Amino acid sequence: MLLLRDSLDPPTEVQIATATLTSPAQANAVLTASGYVVARRKAAVASKGTGTLVFLGVEEGDKVKQGQVIARLDDSDVAASLQRARENLRMAEADLNDAKQSLERQRVLLGCDMVARSEYDIAEARYKRVVAGIDAAKFAVKEAEVAVDNTRIVASFDGTVLKKNADVGEIVAPLAGAASSKAAVVTIADMSSRS
Repeated sequence: MLLLRDSLDPPTEVQIATATLTSPAQANAVLTASGYVVARRKAAVASKGTGTLVFLGVEEGDKVKQGQVIARLDDSDVAASLQRARENLRMAEADLNDAKQSLERQRVLLGCDMVARSEYDIAEARYKRVVAGIDAAKFAVKEAEVAVDNTRIVASFDGTVLKKNADVGEIVAPLAGAASSKAAVVTIADMSSRS
C-alpha cells in the first residue's frame, strides 16, 4: 500500500534560495560594495648607511611605534671611528692648557720688553691652532656619532609591518646599487590612515 500511495501523489516542488545574514545597517544601505583597505601612509624603511644587517626585531604583522628601533647594521667600524674622534678631542683639549699658559707667559714677557714680538706671535698662533683643532675635533665626534646613529633603523611613524624586505646577514644600502644589497629593510603602513 505504501508503494501505491507514493506513485499516486504528485512530486513536491522544492525551491532553492540563498540565505544571507544582513545587518540592520546593510538592510537600509542604498549601495553595498566590496574592495581593499589601502593605507594612505606607507613607507619602505631603509638605512641611511651601508652595512650588514645584524638585528631585525620585527616580523610581518607586528605593530611598531615611531622612533622604535626596527633593525641595526654592524656598527663596529663607525664605533671605532667615534672612539678615535673622542680621543683626538681629548688630546686637543690637553694641548689647550699648555698653549694658554705659554701665551700668557709670552704676554707678560712682552709687556716687560723681555721677549721679541715674534715670540709672542708664535705663542698666539699656536693657541689659535689648538682652539681650532678642538672645534674640528668636536665636529669629528659629532660626525662619528651620526654615523653610529645611522646604523640604527627606526620606524618613522606608528604603524604595522606589512613586509620584511631583508634578513639578518644581508647587505643593506640606502640606494641598493649592488645586485646583492637591499634598500628597504621593512615596509610599514599606518592602518589608521585609510583611503
